[in-house]
Amino acid sequence: RALVAFLIVMSSLFAIFCWFFIPTIFYFFFGEEWTVAGNLAKYSIFYVAVVLVASPVNMLLIVSGKQWQQLIWEIFRFVLMAGFFLTLNLYVDFSLENALISLGAVSGFCYLIFLIAVDKVMAEIDQAYSN
Repeated sequence: RALVAFLIVMSSLFAIFCWFFIPTIFYFFFGEEWTVAGNLAKYSIFYVAVVLVASPVNMLLIVSGKQWQQLIWEIFRFVLMAGFFLTLNLYVDFSLENALISLGAVSGFCYLIFLIAVDKVMAEIDQAYSN
């Protein structure tokens, strides 16, 4: 729990910094023609922040012998992400910026469910070893 809390704080600070400064950083280092890329990076930062929190704990279910829960999680995430991209394909007028923000929101939802499952499994393991 302490690791996840630390990762949430760090990725939130990273996301806030990038939200305000990444377009300027792209412009400064790469030139004016990279301004659009900087804006796209700004909108994709929500997804990156979520992945920064979830990636270090991604294999905890497998390591703890809960392969079926990991498989169900991966199927759930795949179906949700595939549905997200299929939905985007149906709405041609959906802007790229809105798509990137929505990707961050959908990923955040997926990984929130994952982190809750991992927390539950880790609490069970802690209780088993404390007895």
